[in-house]
Amino acid sequence: MAIAITLLTSASAASASDGQAAAEPFFYGTAVTADNTNDTTELLEPQTFGVPAKPISCIAFMARTEWLTIEGTGASVTIDTAGSAIDTVLAVYTGNPATTEVACNDDVTSAVHTSAVSFPTDANTTYRVQVGVFCSDAISCATAAGGALQVNAANSGAPANDLRAGAAPLALDSATHESNATASVEAGETTTCLQDGTSRAYGKTLWFAFDVPAAGQVTIRAGGTNNRDAVIALYAGTSPTALACDDNDATQTLQATIAVDLAPGTYLLQVGGHGTSPVATIADFPISLDFTPALAPVPIALPVPDTTSVPGANPPGTPTPTAQPKRVSATLAAASRRLGSGLRLTRYSVLGVPAGATIDLRCAGRGCPFTHRTTTVAQAKSVSLLRLFRHRRLRAGTTLTLRVTAPSRIGLVKTQKVAAGRLKTTTRCLAPGATRPTAC
Repeated sequence: MAIAITLLTSASAASASDGQAAAEPFFYGTAVTADNTNDTTELLEPQTFGVPAKPISCIAFMARTEWLTIEGTGASVTIDTAGSAIDTVLAVYTGNPATTEVACNDDVTSAVHTSAVSFPTDANTTYRVQVGVFCSDAISCATAAGGALQVNAANSGAPANDLRAGAAPLALDSATHESNATASVEAGETTTCLQDGTSRAYGKTLWFAFDVPAAGQVTIRAGGTNNRDAVIALYAGTSPTALACDDNDATQTLQATIAVDLAPGTYLLQVGGHGTSPVATIADFPISLDFTPALAPVPIALPVPDTTSVPGANPPGTPTPTAQPKRVSATLAAASRRLGSGLRLTRYSVLGVPAGATIDLRCAGRGCPFTHRTTTVAQAKSVSLLRLFRHRRLRAGTTLTLRVTAPSRIGLVKTQKVAAGRLKTTTRCLAPGATRPTAC
């Protein structure tokens, strides 16, 4: 379904996009609506009466004009005014201000007085769209009445997963590759990633969807060498807010990586080219998705009273009953940026920490800004530990050991070692009262 964007301000004022300097951006798959009753034309504005001469492709003038901008995709696109209540003229240009006409149309047919143009576009090129009411001479152009306008755009050459609603399925433990050459950005789409305190821009995005059947760690990688500079973001279901995102260091491998513990559910992956128009990266991006399921809780044997002399007690040889303490439900969300054989953490948060739990974090190796930090959580919450690392580069061989423990619960132990620019994670369990973790 198309998204409607209204540019009308009031019945007595010109709309928000009256004039080239006020041109409003719009997006594929959207319908822009406005009322041009009080719009004007600018001095020497193209396609208006007097200057310049009417292009042969249009053979029409227009008055009370609206201006919009749209980004080229590298494929053919279609723009039309279907749904408008007036006789329209539509023209498309490149340049700022508009200098070179790309396409122009007065009427779709002799009986349909809305307009439509289809034309090939260049990726990362801004096109200026002019639309107004039809007129034919000085008098009609001065007195032409405006009305309700609607402008629609379709990216006919877009990949099937150009929009979030068309996310392509991606299997766990799989690898693929896809080009964003003809991709675009939809209205309201997030195209910035906050990393190291800096907002990183990206564009020309692709969307993927995957299901996590059980709790576990998901590692996503995209981009890499040969100028395939990617930015990725991960979303839970329909949430508009990213769980995690990652850019990369442009002087290194250009690979974006997210490693995060996830609960069962459906997740969406957004992959875009680093930068924004007119410099968003275009590439055939390699994309991989690896999943490591969380291990099951450890059954812990608890002592029971001796009931052998009690009438009705279990006969000899009856197995000793066991109890299974609850496991600490916290999960670790970590993301990093590769720096040669080392890395810099961009996210390090413990999610869902229960009240009364203790978080113990140790760092051993070159680049560690600390050796041991401990904190106790009074109320259930998520805790970010990223500030402890002070944006330091962690060298190859550095080991992080995270323990999350709570009274009478099985603790969580995550050991992560820096190797080949990545975090290799091992998950173990810690029985209540124990000091050494064991396999879960």
